[in-house]
Amino acid sequence: MGILSELKLTNVQRNNNQPPALRRRFKLAEKLHEQLLLAQANAEGKSFEVAKTRRIKNTETGVVSKVESMRRVRQWWFVAESGKVMLQIKYGTKVLELAKGKSSIEIATADKLISTIEQLKKAVLDGELDSQIEIALK
Repeated sequence: MGILSELKLTNVQRNNNQPPALRRRFKLAEKLHEQLLLAQANAEGKSFEVAKTRRIKNTETGVVSKVESMRRVRQWWFVAESGKVMLQIKYGTKVLELAKGKSSIEIATADKLISTIEQLKKAVLDGELDSQIEIALK
């Protein structure tokens, strides 16, 4: 018997047309994941960069090749004058307004930053920030 006979085979078509709100959630969740990795690297005293792949066309030969370069990730948090860590969530270049007139999350210590980012990522995937993303797009 072959391996295919042991597997459960079905006929399902993949849906490539995701709703725009779902694509935006995944985009923001991906950026929050980068922030999470950056915060973990900072806690360990390491640097963090993301690999980015670009396509470059040689003008003489017309050959297109892929080039991988490293991209620096800018952190979304800073330490305020009070000594508390302030975290801002960005969608593109815009800071999301989380509540009326409030765009930062106050975190007591830097140790709680990683758990806060994990909670925010879960909230984004659950759709809790969909309206704030819509406002930032306008």
